[in-house]
Amino acid sequence: MTIYPGAQIGPAVTNRELGGKAGALAELTRARLPVPPWFVLSADSLPAAVGDDAVAALRAGRDVALEVPRHLATELIDAVAAIATPGGLVAVRSSALGEDSAGASFAGQLESYLDVAPDDVPRRVADVWRSAFTPRVRAYREQHGLTGPPSAPAVIVQRMVRATSAGVAFGADPVSGDRSTVVVNAVAGLADRLVAGEVAADGWRLDASDRITLTSRSGELPVLTDAQVAAVAELVRTTSRHLGSPQDIEWAYDVDGLWLLQSRPITTLPRGPLVIWDNSNIAESYGGVTTPLTYSFARAAYEGVYRRLLHIFGVSARVVDANADVLANMIGLVRGRIYYNLLHWYRALALVPGYQVNRRFMETMMGVREALPDELVALQKPIHAGAKALDLLRVVRAAVGLAVAFLSLPTRTRRFYARLDRVLAARDLSAMSSAEIADHYRAVEAE
Repeated sequence: MTIYPGAQIGPAVTNRELGGKAGALAELTRARLPVPPWFVLSADSLPAAVGDDAVAALRAGRDVALEVPRHLATELIDAVAAIATPGGLVAVRSSALGEDSAGASFAGQLESYLDVAPDDVPRRVADVWRSAFTPRVRAYREQHGLTGPPSAPAVIVQRMVRATSAGVAFGADPVSGDRSTVVVNAVAGLADRLVAGEVAADGWRLDASDRITLTSRSGELPVLTDAQVAAVAELVRTTSRHLGSPQDIEWAYDVDGLWLLQSRPITTLPRGPLVIWDNSNIAESYGGVTTPLTYSFARAAYEGVYRRLLHIFGVSARVVDANADVLANMIGLVRGRIYYNLLHWYRALALVPGYQVNRRFMETMMGVREALPDELVALQKPIHAGAKALDLLRVVRAAVGLAVAFLSLPTRTRRFYARLDRVLAARDLSAMSSAEIADHYRAVEAE
């Protein structure tokens, strides 16, 4: 078992000893970011303290009385004295292997304790150990595809910051996935109730140039000044750059300034283009499981129909071809069921004159229960986001095109049925080979 002072942890110490949370703190401490003094009790300390049999029983789901041995308790209290102010308190947190990883954050699954007196640290360390083997953690691991029983966590002990204000900050928008945006949330005092979702917070959004683009306030006076918001935004950006991915940090202000308490990757960010699936009314047409053959036909039909529709609306062939990928993926097959690829529908609609007017109509037509948030619609960057006068001209032109199409409908209908009868003239399919049938199908489809 080993107690590692945070300021002395070198790159040679692995996350297998430190756990995910302490591993990140060690990197940030080496980078001289404002991390409060801390130490970590290594992950091998539990079996060394209670024995392999007790750990095996915990992994098997049996209840075991855990107690920190006297010699380790003495070492812990001495280590606390080295990081805490006289009469000061500390926080005791878990740092399990895989915790705060990009795949699973384990947020709220293992126990954390604030305002712990030095003499109570050994008891709280045992409580953190025990929390790693609860049914809640087992269910979380199973839900996230983590195989095998839970392992013993390392335990972080950190000086408590007597916060005048505290909160969380995100190095990217966790909802839209926009990596140019920083989101800051703050409350007066400690942030534990904010993290638990028990209190409302002040909120700020900042763009790539650190300009505040949106503010929400929970009280009459803001918790932070604009300068403090900018400092938190710079801290989360610096942390994200150093750790190589957008981070979700906890921070606090006290009389000495801004502190970085912990950092984890934002696990909700899409790992590619954002996709939103919705089957609001398409399930009426494709109920139950759909085979890949049926899906491939439906996908091609949607693409063909909407290409033709855009042509009728007067959208140029150049613009249609530039959005071929959008039109080819209006729907998707997810676990055997057909869904709308919702953002592609919005992008296709954005090609149509009068986009802002027609957007709500399209949501009603598709039966979408909840409208797409404006910030997500804005990310689609519609082609016709230019001058309103130009868009109005396109609307008028589209209306004329629709009127002409309507007036010519009887003639067009007769021609269509004549072509349909010719193409579908009786053929003896039973006399064809499979290759000939495939060729015949492609010819029919082309016609």
